[in-house]
Amino acid sequence: MEKNDIVILIPAYEPGEEMIPLLEQLHSLGVLPLVVNDGSGSDCSHIFTEAEQYAKVIGYEKNGGKGVAVKYGLRYICEHMPECEVIVTADADGQHLASDIMAAAQKCKKNKLAVFGERELRMKGVPLRSKVGNHLSKALFLITTGRFSKDNQCGLRAFPASYAKWLLRVPGKCYEWEMNVIISHTLANEKCTLMPVSTIYRNGNSSSHFSPLKDTLKIDTCLILHGLPQLLLYLLCMCVLAFSGLGKTDWITVAITGGFLVTHYVLMGIRELCGAAKSDLAIAFFQRVAVAAKYVLLFAAHALCGSGMVFVISSSVVLTVVTLLQGSISALMVSK
Repeated sequence: MEKNDIVILIPAYEPGEEMIPLLEQLHSLGVLPLVVNDGSGSDCSHIFTEAEQYAKVIGYEKNGGKGVAVKYGLRYICEHMPECEVIVTADADGQHLASDIMAAAQKCKKNKLAVFGERELRMKGVPLRSKVGNHLSKALFLITTGRFSKDNQCGLRAFPASYAKWLLRVPGKCYEWEMNVIISHTLANEKCTLMPVSTIYRNGNSSSHFSPLKDTLKIDTCLILHGLPQLLLYLLCMCVLAFSGLGKTDWITVAITGGFLVTHYVLMGIRELCGAAKSDLAIAFFQRVAVAAKYVLLFAAHALCGSGMVFVISSSVVLTVVTLLQGSISALMVSK
C-alpha cells in the first residue's frame, strides 16, 4: 500500500510503453505516482489504462503543455492529498530512474529544501540538440542570475509540499515553466540541493515532445526577459557616466568600472529584495529600504571610483610618466 507523504508527479503527453515499468517500480517502492494525462488523445488510452494499475491517473482532453500539466497535478495534490510532504516531478519518457527519483524525494524530505537534478551532458549518447540547447541556456542563465548551473533543464526535481502554491504562481505553460521555476528560485536566493542524476536517452530521445526550435526559443526568451533589467541598468550606468563628461576619454574603463559592477549589485539587490518579500510585512518594508539604500551607496561609490580611474588614466601626469619611462627604456636599449 503506497503512502501519500511522497507524491511523484508525472506529466504525460502521448507517452510510450517505457512509462509503465517506471510506474511499476515506483509503486513497488511504496510511493504514489500521480500521472497527468496532458490531452494525449484516444490513441494512448490503453497506456493510461495500464498505468492505473500502479498510479493515480488524472487529466483533461486538450493538450496544454508541460507547465499546465504540472500545475493541474499540483492543484489536485493541494485539494485531495493534504498528507503530502514532498512533491517530485519526473518525466514520462524514461529519462529518470526510480532510484534517482526516490533519492531526490528522500533528500528533500530530510533537508526540507528543493532538490534539482543535474545530468552529465558531456557523455556519449546525448543527442546534439540536447547538448546545444543546454549549453546556450547555461550561458544565458549565468548572465541572468550571476550563477553557473551545470544543468538547468533537468525535469527531475523535488519540492517540499509547502512550495506548491508558489509553484502554481510561476508563469509558463510549456517547458519554459521549468526554467521560470529555477530562475525565480535562484534570484530569490533560496537554498537548494543539487543532485547528480543518471543521464538516459532512449533511442536518441525519440519519445520526447521537446521541440528543439520552438521550446528552446521559449526557454531562452524567459532567460533574456529576466536579464533585461540588468542590461537596461548597465546601459543607463554607461550613459550617465558618459554624459556627465567623466567617461568621454575612456569608454572601456567606464564599462568595466561602472556597468559590470552595477549589474552585479542589481542582481544581489534583487535576491535580497525577493528574500525580504517573504518576511513579515513590517520587517520586509524596512529590509527593502535598507537593501535599496545599501546598493545605491555601493553604486555611487563605484561610479566615483570609476570616474577617478578614468581621470587618472587620461591625466597629463600619467602620460608624462609613461613618456619618461618609454624614453628611459629606449635609451637603455640604444646604449646596449
